[in-house]
Amino acid sequence: MAHAVFDMTGRNVVITGAGRGLGRALARGFIAAGARVVVAGKTESDLLQTVEELRSAGGQAIAVQFDARNEADCKMLVERTQREFGSIDSMIVNHGVSFHSTPEDFPA
Repeated sequence: MAHAVFDMTGRNVVITGAGRGLGRALARGFIAAGARVVVAGKTESDLLQTVEELRSAGGQAIAVQFDARNEADCKMLVERTQREFGSIDSMIVNHGVSFHSTPEDFPA
């Protein structure tokens, strides 16, 4: 049951990078607070494991595999969330993106 101060009952939360680590911990917390959670990220096996855990705890969650560097994937994430849950109330952008560059790529 959600604590009155942090009651997310009926709210829809998208969490990127939610397949493991901090993102998974955030997903657990939002499920405990009564939210429906979209677990989003790149590694499907991690996402599915997280969703299974959340559902086992009585939560409502879906997994959406996407690459944040791909605009079409980002649009698909929003569209899928809206299709499954109707709206997005909160989005936590927790994913990491790395770029491979050298010091010469940045002007002094």
